[in-house]
Amino acid sequence: MATIITERDRNLCGVLGEMKWIDGARAERLLPGRAAAEVRSALDRLTKGQRQLFRKERWMSRRGMEPAYCLTDAGHQEACQLLERELEPPPREFNAQGMEHHFGVVDIYLGLLTHALPAELARRRLHAGMDPSMRRKLLQDVFARAAHPTWRWTMAANESRLPWRQLVAVGSPLQERYLQPDAVVEVPRYSMRSFIEYESGAHTIQPVGPNKPNATVAKLKRYADFITGLARVEPRTTWYAEKYPDGLKPELVLVEPTDRRVAHVQQAVNLWAKERYLGKEPFKVRVLTPEKTVARYLTYLDVAPAPRPRATALSEREAAALVEYLEGVKHLAAQRALPRQPLPREQSVAGLMKRLMNG
Repeated sequence: MATIITERDRNLCGVLGEMKWIDGARAERLLPGRAAAEVRSALDRLTKGQRQLFRKERWMSRRGMEPAYCLTDAGHQEACQLLERELEPPPREFNAQGMEHHFGVVDIYLGLLTHALPAELARRRLHAGMDPSMRRKLLQDVFARAAHPTWRWTMAANESRLPWRQLVAVGSPLQERYLQPDAVVEVPRYSMRSFIEYESGAHTIQPVGPNKPNATVAKLKRYADFITGLARVEPRTTWYAEKYPDGLKPELVLVEPTDRRVAHVQQAVNLWAKERYLGKEPFKVRVLTPEKTVARYLTYLDVAPAPRPRATALSEREAAALVEYLEGVKHLAAQRALPRQPLPREQSVAGLMKRLMNG
């Protein structure tokens, strides 16, 4: 039996390439307006045929035995072609114990990816007595799109692994360390890179012993070592800049299950910053519930057009520095001076460029 791959199928592959695993209930959010049985049938169709795109497993959730789907190699190929970039290969093993935590993180991604679908569905003006064939036709192009060019989501992948080295004892060699955030959200337009740590509340906030690496404050310390610790002295480079030389500003987002837990964690973050950094956070730490995490990101991912660039006036001093700098560039180009000589007013022009870029 030949498998007909539709545009909807390709986008499901693209979304699953980012999420790794999905269950039926969450797939309904990707395909709104359909009955649950219709969504399950669409997913199961992709697990069959000559070109099988999905692989199906079963796991015991809080609601009972449920299916979970991931990509096959063929589905992974479709996802890479759709998104025009290489994605991490699909999982080879099924870890049922980690599914509840995984789907908690997935819900944040789905909140960003599907926020515009209810309005799209409302425009179809569906009603209970509608002819089924007409209903299917109206819903044909109502589904979540995998491509989101203004932001990027990476979930627990090798690409998002954060390495650094730590001095454990004086005179001993540096020990290899790494962090593995649950997800990384990048919004280049706002120079933002968020490391998301999804906490279910199962671990303590303050470490009660040396073997509590998942305590919230222990995570804070490791992120501080990675984001602010020096990988090289000359030139001065942090482990974060070594991993990400693009200049996006890092932040840590601690996602907590309840407002009560948020309050307790925020108090611990404030105390940590006060004791270690005299009250000033070395990088931005946000403590939010899952719902408020989604709401915050949606303010950055709004589809409203980018503001028009505004004219920026140069002072007489800046204009003179720029002219002198450009004359120096022309002179060096004419002389073909090697090795490169310092340019006149180079620092002044660098400051000017920074001001213009920051608006």
